[in-house]
Amino acid sequence: MAKISPQDAEAYRKFVQLGQTMLPMIMPGMYKPQLPLWALMAMLDCSEEGRLMMDFMQRSSLDIINTWFTHDKVKMHIARAVSENLQLPYELGTGMGTVMFTALMNTYGVSQPWGGSGKLSESMVKAIEATGGEIRYNSEIKRILVSGGKAVGVELMDGEKIMAKDAVIGSMHPHKIRQFVEDLQEPVLKRPLGRI
Repeated sequence: MAKISPQDAEAYRKFVQLGQTMLPMIMPGMYKPQLPLWALMAMLDCSEEGRLMMDFMQRSSLDIINTWFTHDKVKMHIARAVSENLQLPYELGTGMGTVMFTALMNTYGVSQPWGGSGKLSESMVKAIEATGGEIRYNSEIKRILVSGGKAVGVELMDGEKIMAKDAVIGSMHPHKIRQFVEDLQEPVLKRPLGRI
């Protein structure tokens, strides 16, 4: 980076250091449920670092990148890294991801499995099967089974029902939720995108 732009290399050092000061506030939330938004904002408003985080949270990654860096190649490098989280750099609300990605990358490194990314999937399959789990391929889900307000299993298109021992984990586009989950409460269905 310094060969391309010494100014940006120095800015990058400061940018990463800034993100590293925020990591202690971010890391605990990565492994437990988040605070309600009002509580998070009240907590952040209690310190200068927190108020800066609130500012980053409301801006786009591209805005942050353009504020801190000057050379197009440096900007592209950082924007590419952010886009690996499936975020578009110009979307509002993605700015904090720019700070956190660079801080995490430079603090903990970027792990790469030996043999390529496919080896990670193979290792996960081995771990699941070693503990008695089963992986199903080409099994289309008809619906998510719900009992007592909680997902308890899935029903496949062929009628087979698979009940969960501990949890049902998955993701779906919010527009598809009615297709897979019956009897949802209307307040859940009326939430804005991204909040289901």
